[in-house]
Amino acid sequence: AAKDLPSMDQGAVMFVVRTGDKAAAQVTDWVPPEMNARDSVITVKLNEDGSATIVQKATVTGMDAGQMRQRFQEGAKREKLFQEWYNQFFDAVEVDKLTFNDLADYNVPVEFQAEIRVPRFARKEGRSIVFRPSMFPARLAEQFGQLADRKHDVVLDWPQERKERVVFELPKGWKVKSLPAALERDNTLGAFSWKAKAEGNRIEVDSSMSLKKARVPKGDYKMFRDFAVDV
Repeated sequence: AAKDLPSMDQGAVMFVVRTGDKAAAQVTDWVPPEMNARDSVITVKLNEDGSATIVQKATVTGMDAGQMRQRFQEGAKREKLFQEWYNQFFDAVEVDKLTFNDLADYNVPVEFQAEIRVPRFARKEGRSIVFRPSMFPARLAEQFGQLADRKHDVVLDWPQERKERVVFELPKGWKVKSLPAALERDNTLGAFSWKAKAEGNRIEVDSSMSLKKARVPKGDYKMFRDFAVDV
């Protein structure tokens, strides 16, 4: 089954040989995005100076799970490697606690919980703080959409899905001044949704992104690039 194939064997040409019959070439299927999924529930407790404490719980399946097993298998290096990953998005991160389930058990998804301190999560502006509405920007345009047009197809990693629920807890007595408008995009290549609501000193953000294909045909590049810029 396609779900049992490593990524390099999905979307690949293979030959099927049967006794007494001619060999036939066919292309293996890619697994659907929901089988390569990362679901996160994150709480961000903000302080008046712009620092924050983050608690993240996540479940990872499919190709990403395989990569995480390989990267975090050695317990002694886990916190350092996790800190390096978070530092791609924030500065001077400190990991206070990090736990994984049994990474040697390939019959279950990867699950982890992390507690992190970020000294410069938000930017101070007078008596207010400002921070971006997404924890982990997709950066699709930066990675795959820098050219105005393409002569060849764009090869992505694999079909994948990301879901996040983030609760921002503002300092006591603080209120939300403004929130970005909700955003939804959906086409044959990908889907994205983002929405937020504020109540008291809390902001609840729900977002999801799905990349439906592993390869973007050059004829669809403009559609993909527009999608990448929007998300």
